[in-house]
Amino acid sequence: MTDGELDVAIFPRKGRLELLGWMAKVWRTGRPGKPPRVLRGKVIEIASDETIPVHADGQIAGRLPITVSCCEGALRVFA
Repeated sequence: MTDGELDVAIFPRKGRLELLGWMAKVWRTGRPGKPPRVLRGKVIEIASDETIPVHADGQIAGRLPITVSCCEGALRVFA
């Protein structure tokens, strides 16, 4: 969390029922099954032929294509 880089996980597109089943599996086992594709960097660009919605922390953050960047030091975490 302090390296100044983002970790972006890309999951395969799923229908609503498949997504609910997947979420239940993660809740029960703590693992997503097949691991997502993970991109790491200070600036990450993601594109697709389709205008797929992009979610960030459970909220729709836009549609593809999208460029995300890390604002180092913008988040403080106390544990």
